[in-house]
Amino acid sequence: MEIKNKLYPHPVLRENNDDYINSSFEMDLSYEKDIKRLKLNINFKLNNKTLEKMLLDEKVEYVVHIECPKTSYRRIITTTEKILSENLKDENILGKIQVTSFIVVKENILNYENESFNSDYFGMKFNLEKGTILAIGDSYKIDVDKEKESLGNVPSIFIICKKMTTDEIGINIEYNMDKIRIDLNISDYEKYTQLVSTSTQFIDVINSSLIFPTLIYVFEKLKNEFDEIEENDYRWFKALKNIFEKYGYRFNQELFENETSLQLAQKILDFPFSKSLNALQSGVDEGVEE
Repeated sequence: MEIKNKLYPHPVLRENNDDYINSSFEMDLSYEKDIKRLKLNINFKLNNKTLEKMLLDEKVEYVVHIECPKTSYRRIITTTEKILSENLKDENILGKIQVTSFIVVKENILNYENESFNSDYFGMKFNLEKGTILAIGDSYKIDVDKEKESLGNVPSIFIICKKMTTDEIGINIEYNMDKIRIDLNISDYEKYTQLVSTSTQFIDVINSSLIFPTLIYVFEKLKNEFDEIEENDYRWFKALKNIFEKYGYRFNQELFENETSLQLAQKILDFPFSKSLNALQSGVDEGVEE
């Protein structure tokens, strides 16, 4: 959201503007790249007694506008707290993200005045409607270079195979090769291939029920056999290493000892259970509409 040097019918606290004296409004922003997340850490710094009192009385609020043009993602966050943290999901961020801050009126206010008005406004009072901007803070642009290879894309490091048996074998996992192999019996394999070939709606459900437990199993193996597996230089190992390191994790045995395999698998698959519930709910809603 680009803020131009537009004129307002009332004083606005902002940089390079003299509507207010001895006053300032700033937003300090830092960010952390995590697996499938971008965490924003925001600290508002306001120097104006009247606006500080209005924040305490919840007559005004801090507003953060987040926009990502490439994904058409827009988000408005409101708060009266000085410190704010916000997680942006992987699917919403790509390329440049713009983060802009404001102080905005929460309710209609009559006869607004401020002891720090420029002398041109001394003695003047303003009637403000809800949503009126009173201060404009900093605007940040963040470049997000995302890992292109997604573990949600099954062919990337997994291979689903048919085991020639009708016995109930569940999921059989083999990781001592370039791709992690998941064996299914004849019946399960045929149902799996039919589902993924006819509709993309079930991909998230399959990831939750098939890929998710497989990753937990592999992570448990890495916890105990990291050095031995690393020596074999499997393709899936290198792909995992690239993805973890892309998000600031040191890919070593300590990683799997300090965090549970459950937590890591959920992060790297972007919390697959929630995504599978959304997919199933979408299918239910479509059925109701019909």
